[in-house]
Amino acid sequence: MEPSKSEDIYKETKTAKVDDSHEFNEAEVKRLSNYLSTRVIEIVVGVSHKRTFYIHEGLLCYASEKFKIQLRGYFKEAQTGKIPDCQEDPELFAVFADFLYHDGWLRKRKSLYYSCEWVMVSRCYAMGERLGSKVFQRECLWKLQHSITLKKFTIANDALCRILKATTELPERTTGNEDPLRALVLRYAAGQISTLRKDPAFKELLDEHPELGCQILMRVTDDESDCQPSGAPPEKRFEDKVEFL
Repeated sequence: MEPSKSEDIYKETKTAKVDDSHEFNEAEVKRLSNYLSTRVIEIVVGVSHKRTFYIHEGLLCYASEKFKIQLRGYFKEAQTGKIPDCQEDPELFAVFADFLYHDGWLRKRKSLYYSCEWVMVSRCYAMGERLGSKVFQRECLWKLQHSITLKKFTIANDALCRILKATTELPERTTGNEDPLRALVLRYAAGQISTLRKDPAFKELLDEHPELGCQILMRVTDDESDCQPSGAPPEKRFEDKVEFL
C-alpha cells in the first residue's frame, strides 16, 4: 500500500529542527489553563468532506509529535498558525480534539458495546500513529483491552474485518516488538476463526491482505496474555486544583 500524502509529510518533518522554548515545566504540564493561554491553531481536516477545528497550540504540541514539528519547526504552519491539509477523517479527528481538552469517555471503565464503537476506536488508534500521538494511542488501546477482557460482547465478523483492516495501516516496527493493537486484534481474531473463516468479508480481506491469514493462524493456540489490560485507566492528564494567592 503506497503511503498517503500526510504520511509523506510526517516522514519529512521528523528530521526538522523543533523549537522547544515554549515547553512547560513539570509542574505546569498538569494545568489545563496553561495550555489555554497559547495561540489557537486553525486545522482544516478531511479530503472530500472538510471540517475546520480550532485548537490551542499547546495541546496540539503536547499530544502530537507531528503537529509539534509543524508548529514549532521551520514550516509555514508555524508562521501562519494554520494547518490547511490534515488528511484525516474529520469524525475520527473530532474524537482526538475532544480528548485533548478533557479526560473523556476513553478512560471510563464502561465497555465498548456497539460494533461501530470497536471500529472507531481502532481507527483512532491508527490515526494516533500517523499523528505521532502516543498519549492518545495509549487511551485507545486501554479502552479496547478493557472491553475485550470483560467478554460482555462479541465483535461482529464484519466489524472485526474492518478492525483487522485498520491494523494494516500501522507501520511495521523495526525493534522486534509488535504493535500492541495489532497483537490484541490478531489474538482476538484467532479465537473467532471457526466462524470468521466462513464470512465472505473475511475472505475478501485475505485476498487483499494475505499476510493476515498467517498472522492469525500463528495465534490460534496462544494464551490470552496479549489481551490483558494494564489495570487502571491511564493516569489522569490534568490536575483539578486551584492555587490560592
